[in-house]
Amino acid sequence: MEIYLNTNTETIRLPILPQSFERFLSTNITEDKVIGLGDIAMFNGNGLSKITLESFFPNRPYHFNTYSPVPEPYEFVVKLGVARQNGTPVRLIITGTNINRLMLITDFSYGEQDCTGDVYYTIDLIEYRPVTIPKIEDTTSSNNTNNSNRPSDTNNNS
Repeated sequence: MEIYLNTNTETIRLPILPQSFERFLSTNITEDKVIGLGDIAMFNGNGLSKITLESFFPNRPYHFNTYSPVPEPYEFVVKLGVARQNGTPVRLIITGTNINRLMLITDFSYGEQDCTGDVYYTIDLIEYRPVTIPKIEDTTSSNNTNNSNRPSDTNNNS
């Protein structure tokens, strides 16, 4: 398994895989009351999926690194911090699973724990659904601005 967080300009491969991950899926359900029937539940579509990843960026080689050479820990921190701060969608890919989704980084925490220089992190991600607003075409002629054909007032009460 490999985990990638890709932007349009950066490919970030996590060097140390999280011990576990869990994807949270939700459904939008509204409850309402119907006279003579009682409570009902109405399906309103799917909620946004969420996932949290926790691991560390190594400061030195470990035998369990998923690849090498590994960039410096704070290079990862800067790239992920910029994506979070700018609201840049990242494509989360976890190979060997069905996870290949555009996500936004909602929370990103990091810090050092044991004087090794390794940077431990937690990344919270939420699914990103691009919104496209259709363009409305103007079907009227842009040259037709002549309003000279006004109806006459036939109801004079003088």
